[in-house]
Order: sequence, then structure tokens, then C-alpha cells
Amino acid sequence: KLTLESPRDRMFLSTCSKILHRTAFACRSNSARHSNLSWLGRSPRYLSASTSTNDLVSIESEPESGIATVQMHRKPANSLSMDMMQALSGAIQTIESDNKVQALILTSNLSNGIFSAGLELTELYQPDPARLPLFWHSFQQLYLDLYGSRLSTIAAIGGPAPAAGCMLALSCDYRIMTSNPKSTIGLNESQLGIVAPPWLCQQYIDTIGNRNAELALLLGTLFPPQKALEIGLVDELAGDAATDVVEIAKKKA
Repeated sequence: KLTLESPRDRMFLSTCSKILHRTAFACRSNSARHSNLSWLGRSPRYLSASTSTNDLVSIESEPESGIATVQMHRKPANSLSMDMMQALSGAIQTIESDNKVQALILTSNLSNGIFSAGLELTELYQPDPARLPLFWHSFQQLYLDLYGSRLSTIAAIGGPAPAAGCMLALSCDYRIMTSNPKSTIGLNESQLGIVAPPWLCQQYIDTIGNRNAELALLLGTLFPPQKALEIGLVDELAGDAATDVVEIAKKKA
């Protein structure tokens, strides 16, 4: 008998839901990856980042356990610039190419604990018309790579995860968050006068339910850890320290 009180059962149910969504999503994602991106003039699967992946993210692989950890360390807040998103996509694809790895943990390696502050807003202010389409492509490609991964994915959230930082967490199978009340998570775009894309709103609805999502999207709510756990936005809480979430994630993986 499955119960929502059990973290293991919630992870199982989340995985089942994700499998169903992937089935319906496959045609659309393949089309986005391969059919409609020829105008970019680059490979539709991955756009090469101008900055070395190691400058933005790092990979720690444990072959004996089949777990790989992707650590984000773009100071000061792991904001998602185009290069950062491409680096994350590249890391995910690199890990997927290793058949010995079956689980991926996504976390932050910043000393301030911030998981990700969301999109890099300087990319959107007075944007370069030639760069902006590549930026949005990189954003959607990162979602496709993480949400559509063959790997079991766990978000180890050691600090705040607003907006697109929440997107990264939602795209993982399981979410473990610090219990530090100063850390919050949610899609707060409406507080900035913008809206989340429809596919991200649907992720929110699928995760926390129609009414919770409707109100949260309207108000731009950022949930503290305990409330995020209560509504199902995260699946488990760890201790206050940012490192606690990674240790629990490795045990869960």
C-alpha cells in the first residue's frame, strides 16, 4: 500500500508520474530538439558554451555506487546565464553517456548555500537580438535534458531556489531541501511583473495541485521549507546545513 506520508512512496509516485508525462512529452521534445531549431545554425542538441564547463559546474562521479553529482558554482548565486545553462546541459549529457551511472544529484557548491537564483536577468535587459533566441533555446534545452533524462535525478536544495531555480528542482524526480527557514522555493515571477512559461506552470500544477499552483503563481509565493514539504513541492527535509541535503541525497540515490 502506497502512502504519501512515506518519502520512498512519494518518490515512487513522482517517478511514475514523470514516466507518464515523458510518454506524452516525447514527440514534442524530440521536435523541439531536432526539427525546429535549424534556424539557430548550430547543433540542435547542445550549443557549445564559450566558458569552460569546469568554470561553472563540476561533476563528481562515483562509479562504484553509480551516482554522479553535478555541483553548480557560478558566483554569487548560480544564476542561469546562457553559458551556465549550456554548461549544465553538457554535464547532464556527459553523465548520461556513461552507462555505469544511474543516478544524478544536482546541487550547489556555493558557500552561501544558494541553489540557484533563477535566470540571469542581465541577459534579458536590453538584450542582444542575436543572442536572445540562443538564450531562450538554452533554457528550454536544459529543461529537456534534465526532465527527460534517463537517470534518476535528485535535487539537493541547500538554499534558496526561486523562479528558474525552482524549475531545476521541479525537473528532478525527487527534491530534498534544507530545513533552514531562511531558504525558500517557488515560482515568484509575478513579483517581477513577468510570467512563467506555460510548460513550467504545468509542472507546478502537476506537483502541488491546481489551487495551490493557481494562488502561488498569482502571488509569486516563495515557500519556506516546512510549507514546501506540506504541499508536496519538496519531498523531504534535511538539517539546516547545506551539506546535509547532499548526504541524504546520496543515501536516497
